Amino acid sequence: MGKAFACFSIALHNFKKWAVNPRLYILLLMEVLYLHSRLSPVGELCARTGYKVTPYLLPFLLDEGSAVMMLFLGVVLLFCDAPFIEDEQPYIMLRSGRRIWFIGQMLYIVMASVLYFIVLYFISVLVLLPHIEWSAEWGKLLSTFSQTSAAGQNGISIPFARVITARFDPIPAVLRCVVNGSLVATVLGMLMFFVNLNISRTAGGICGTALVLWNMVTYKTAYWFVNVSPVSWVNLSRVDYDGSSIYPSLTYILLALLALFAALSAASWVTLRRRNIDVLKSV
Repeated sequence: MGKAFACFSIALHNFKKWAVNPRLYILLLMEVLYLHSRLSPVGELCARTGYKVTPYLLPFLLDEGSAVMMLFLGVVLLFCDAPFIEDEQPYIMLRSGRRIWFIGQMLYIVMASVLYFIVLYFISVLVLLPHIEWSAEWGKLLSTFSQTSAAGQNGISIPFARVITARFDPIPAVLRCVVNGSLVATVLGMLMFFVNLNISRTAGGICGTALVLWNMVTYKTAYWFVNVSPVSWVNLSRVDYDGSSIYPSLTYILLALLALFAALSAASWVTLRRRNIDVLKSV
């Protein structure tokens, strides 16, 4: 119990530093402005027609390559300072031991990833709040967008894939996006942790950005590349549910993400055990 509390305290300490980190305010502003720019045409349509929209646009946003790129570049910005060895961290490590400190950092990455996608969802709701209709169904507007070309005709560039409304109820769809997105963000964070620990923060940022941009390549080349593009796995319409497509199955996605997380965590721990720890400047 004491060790679990110590791990949680180390993770919580990283969260406390958010309040004085300007990079986090820049990240929040960037995502608010981006989501507002993408969703404001929906709000304008609602204002013109008097229709309301249900708060389930996140699955449709994550169905588009450019939106996935922008939101996951935010993840890169969030974790670019991994392995978070700043100021008092070496002293915390000495007091807790490297193993406890490392588990605390992994816990922070997991918790920050989940929080990031929860915040993205609430931002997508808040920017449309005057026009939100609370319902457990997709609602008339989103159903119409997914079955017709009405969205494009009204200047809305979000792709409303019919497969999403056909296969999912809205709340499970949103939950799946948050869970999948959090898992992918966790793997991305651990990748940057490992690379930064072994090379430099610049290298970690480059690797993280490359993994995010690789998702865009899958839209322009062979669809099979989705199988080796973790960032693509947040897209609900690019998952094979019945064995009839070349896309990865949900089981494949979950096992692959867990395997990547385990491998990166083990490799990072091996490195951390063997090297001296230096204080790094805040990013």
